[in-house]
Amino acid sequence: MWHDDDGFYYDALKLPDGRCFPIRANTIAGLIPLLAIAVGERDSLRKYRDFAQRFRWFLEYRRDLLTGLADLTHRGIEQRLRLALVDSDKLRRILSHMLDENGLLGPHGIRSLSKRHAADPFVLALDGQRFVLDYEPGESTTPLFGGNSNWRGPMWFPINFLLIEALQKHHYFHGDDFKVESPAGSRPRCTLWDVTTDLTRRLISIFLQGRRRSPARQRRPPEVR
Repeated sequence: MWHDDDGFYYDALKLPDGRCFPIRANTIAGLIPLLAIAVGERDSLRKYRDFAQRFRWFLEYRRDLLTGLADLTHRGIEQRLRLALVDSDKLRRILSHMLDENGLLGPHGIRSLSKRHAADPFVLALDGQRFVLDYEPGESTTPLFGGNSNWRGPMWFPINFLLIEALQKHHYFHGDDFKVESPAGSRPRCTLWDVTTDLTRRLISIFLQGRRRSPARQRRPPEVR
């Protein structure tokens, strides 16, 4: 699913006749591989000997099954061990899409579909039909995908929450030396922990927009005399 030229994971439509069409649209689905990460301390393998034996067996005899995963021999700060789908290079390239304010990064979190597709929709021509995936931040204008626009622009709070947790784990492995532009194109660079702090603030801002006045501040009814 990884597209090395674009530095992103894409969906693919596979038909019963064997044909396969990559869906080259920047969606939140391309960020899901970031969620698959676990970080252990240096002495973790000593505590779990059975796991350590299986771990070394795969490294020695079945490296072919580890293709596409993060390098298991790469140690992070304080010799921490990482089990992840996304390696450090892919992580940096994916984040360049995720943290682009003209793309997936919105004022209130990560969008489900890149804003770029408002001007450049993804179009799939298949068997005489034309299917269009475009950015629709409000109500959907098509019955596709169940008739809602969740996959066409609005942000999904639970997945944003999971992304924050996952990036904190990536930070725990990489430490403060791993820095990215957030938002993309900005200076100076910031740590992954800083990225999660900014995303948290963006999510919180949803609840601060148009907030109601507290009962104590509401105008009291006129007194009866």
